Amino acid sequence: MEISQVRAFLAVAEELHFGRAADDLRIAQPQLSRTIRQLEVQLGGRLFERSTRRVSLTALGQTVRGPMKAVMQAVDSAEAAARAAVEGKIGRVRIGFGGISSHEVMGQVARLVRSEQPGIQLEIDGNQFGVRALESVANGDLDLAIVRFDREVPGISMRVMGRERFVLAVPEGSPLALVERITFADLAGEWFVTLPSSQGSALANALLMHAHRAGFVPKIAQIAPDSRVAMVLVAAGVGVSLTVESVSERVRTPGVVFRELDQGLPTLEVRLAWRENASNPAAEAVLEMVERVMPDFNAVAAGGLR
Repeated sequence: MEISQVRAFLAVAEELHFGRAADDLRIAQPQLSRTIRQLEVQLGGRLFERSTRRVSLTALGQTVRGPMKAVMQAVDSAEAAARAAVEGKIGRVRIGFGGISSHEVMGQVARLVRSEQPGIQLEIDGNQFGVRALESVANGDLDLAIVRFDREVPGISMRVMGRERFVLAVPEGSPLALVERITFADLAGEWFVTLPSSQGSALANALLMHAHRAGFVPKIAQIAPDSRVAMVLVAAGVGVSLTVESVSERVRTPGVVFRELDQGLPTLEVRLAWRENASNPAAEAVLEMVERVMPDFNAVAAGGLR
């Protein structure tokens, strides 16, 4: 049984007139009559009683009318769902990020998705740092990622969302807490609390790079899973921690003092990343929402979703 046959049957069953049903379907009446006869052959019985004056449903026609309506409702629902998917109104979007500064952005994006595109299922992973997040985008495990990264990656398109300055978190009782501006050379003898470099943390990589430039290898006292835990460890006197200004603004931890780094350090770029040539209309819709949350996006690379 073909969908066109079901449509033809329901049109005649509604109008009880072959001419009007043919007009509704925008086909010729002889073509409609042939379609109904073919369907009757397949079903093994007559669907309509026809005379020169009237058309009526047979018992078989009455029996199949309900199921055929259900078939067409399912087809119409499937077509509507397909159109919505193509238009980015439904679908699944997986976003990864790591870092305190992304929390506020993701909260606003989630609210927009819920209010404007409730058919989009947003999956958020807040434990995706730098390189690890980009790998997840590259292999298709993530559609979008918010990363702190300072290099281009083949196959990945990026946009700069913003830039953050580095600051140093020190224990309140440390002599460093009395210094307004600190250079990396001042930190040669300090123990550090850092984030896991194995997960591609930009902060961990920046610590190694800037310490090397200052002529020393940083001594790692503790690796923390995230910035909140790192600040707790700093407050406990375990060590100092290289972090960014968003942490100093959003993570208020008693016993921690934040100090400027007087080294002319470059800012840390916060980027939105996606796989080039990816085709996910729902992800495009979410990207537009992120643009509205962060209207000062600067283009870094074109391609992929846009």
